[in-house]
Amino acid sequence: MIAIFYTLKKYRLKKIAFLFPGSFGNIGVGIFFIITAWFLSMDNTSSLKKSFSRIWTLEREVLFYSLFLCIISFIFLRSDLSPATIFKSILPTMSGLWWYITAYVITLIFMPFLTKALKLLGRDMHRKLCITILIMWGLCYGVAPFLGLWGRLGLNAVELIFLYILISYYRWYINSWTRKTGWTLFAIGVIWIFAVMIIACILTDVTGHVLFMNVYHSYTRTFTLPSLLVEFGLILVCTNPKREHHSRIVNAIAGSALSAYLVTEYPATRT
Repeated sequence: MIAIFYTLKKYRLKKIAFLFPGSFGNIGVGIFFIITAWFLSMDNTSSLKKSFSRIWTLEREVLFYSLFLCIISFIFLRSDLSPATIFKSILPTMSGLWWYITAYVITLIFMPFLTKALKLLGRDMHRKLCITILIMWGLCYGVAPFLGLWGRLGLNAVELIFLYILISYYRWYINSWTRKTGWTLFAIGVIWIFAVMIIACILTDVTGHVLFMNVYHSYTRTFTLPSLLVEFGLILVCTNPKREHHSRIVNAIAGSALSAYLVTEYPATRT
């Protein structure tokens, strides 16, 4: 408690209020993909053809926004529009104009093979694979990236594939945790992240070294264990294991989330 009061006094509540929620952007990305994996993992007719059909539908929307934003930027934000951005706007997915779109497409391509392979593994081996992933990437890579144990592994498409492995195990073999469990996981994750933030602020102030704040920001990446607790906890809070509920309003809001992401993360408009 003394550490918390010291930090609040030193950095002021306004700065803490900005720093804490501002670090949850990557957690939102994780939640966005978990929702997709939640339903795709239960698709018993998964195939490469269906994956490419989903990719084609996505690609048309992405290409529309990339060309539209490129034209608008050329007219109103020409100084922020680089030749590289113009080229990427023509081939947005292949060029990685939006990293999430490229990573998601790669994941969709591998998903039919991954689903088949995971089912052949069986429950026991699938569980062991999940434990291995949580230890190697959720803890070793996710919580302690400054140790340089895994280089650039665990980023983008690889993280999404690992998330799919975890979610598919829950959906196939458990799928019964209650909202109370969800709130518990969420609370543990939030407290964990908040505690690391407080410690990082104090150590940064004492030592003057930015390493500690970098460590804090690493805790809120998509695949760290505290982030996973928050992401999966919120999913459990919003679902009912006994009966799935579908809302047109929620689906409409979710459908517009992609366009908001494309507009706000386009290089010219982001700057």
